[in-house]
Amino acid sequence: MSYYAGTTGLATFSVIHYLHTFMFLAFIGIGTSIQPMICFYYGAKKYGSIKNTVKIAEITGFALGGIFLAAGWFGADILVSIFGVETEAIRQLAVKGIGLFFIGYLFMGINFIYMSYYQSVAYIKPSIGITLFRGFILLEIALVILPIWLGTTGVWLALPVAEGLTATFLLVFARQGVMNRKLESQGY
Repeated sequence: MSYYAGTTGLATFSVIHYLHTFMFLAFIGIGTSIQPMICFYYGAKKYGSIKNTVKIAEITGFALGGIFLAAGWFGADILVSIFGVETEAIRQLAVKGIGLFFIGYLFMGINFIYMSYYQSVAYIKPSIGITLFRGFILLEIALVILPIWLGTTGVWLALPVAEGLTATFLLVFARQGVMNRKLESQGY
């Protein structure tokens, strides 16, 4: 960040990542709350209950992501003021960054739901894959490529791009396996 926006960018990055911690924990909460239910239903062979749990979690994740995005778009000034930011340049960059960075919350819930689902049915490889792709591989690629094209805007969009690509893949491929199969074998 300092390469693209100097110390102003680093200060802004700190503000956004303090906020990100609270949002991130909410999605971890969704994942941790469905995990014991899915484990129980899987052991009891209540596959319909697993599907319902995943559906409710998806709705909750999207709704929460939408609320966080709306808070970022319409309340960025208030969120930044919580941190006592007095420098106008930092405030402006933080408001812009929040509006872009918070787009990732629309997708983050889906990623945590499917990571938790796969852990719950003892199918660890996809869970690890989701974690690696959304949190490391795609994020690093986006952090290298997007700023070259978009400057500081690319830094803010790296997380939404990584989360969005991962969630899209999961909704297209993994969701089908969860909703359309009888879950008779590991991972389905």
